[in-house]
Amino acid sequence: LIGLTMGWPWLTLLLSVFLLPMLEWIAQKIPFHSPSTFQWGSWFPRVVMLGVTMQCLGMVFMAQEQSWLHLLWLAGSTGYVAGAIGIVLAHELAHRRAFIDKALARVLLLTVAYGHYALEHNRGHHRAAATYPDPATARREESLWRFLPRYYSGVFTESLKLSQAMPGKLNETWALMSVTVFLFTSVTL
Repeated sequence: LIGLTMGWPWLTLLLSVFLLPMLEWIAQKIPFHSPSTFQWGSWFPRVVMLGVTMQCLGMVFMAQEQSWLHLLWLAGSTGYVAGAIGIVLAHELAHRRAFIDKALARVLLLTVAYGHYALEHNRGHHRAAATYPDPATARREESLWRFLPRYYSGVFTESLKLSQAMPGKLNETWALMSVTVFLFTSVTL
């Protein structure tokens, strides 16, 4: 959002695709022998999620005033960052027991139209991991381009099946997809 407010909607994409990997590559060349003692704790992911939530709200309010070119840059930047960092964070949050963490994981996944992932991952993949029916497990010698369509369609259909198997509850997969469509529609109109 900083780049957008400064009139440089491409700034985030430039920093995340070129500058950060370059800095990481340079940092690997510097000898540093400190043991890794960082632990997430309960506050760190929540602070990151607060930042993500502020980013999403800022995009909703600022998108109405932007040109299509700026929106494309913004979509590329946000998609790259949310896809690269956000899905990993959402994955970790979805494994936690606290309701707030699970809710934050779903909000973050909604920003990349992947809200159903938490449901299928925790209730489906962990039960069937490394078995033939698991859509998230690549088959022996399966190419990436064969795996990806099977994975994305399989995760969605398994999520639907798991939602339908919950008696008396709202179909969570369709609810999450509906919220996603609503959010994306409200930003673009």
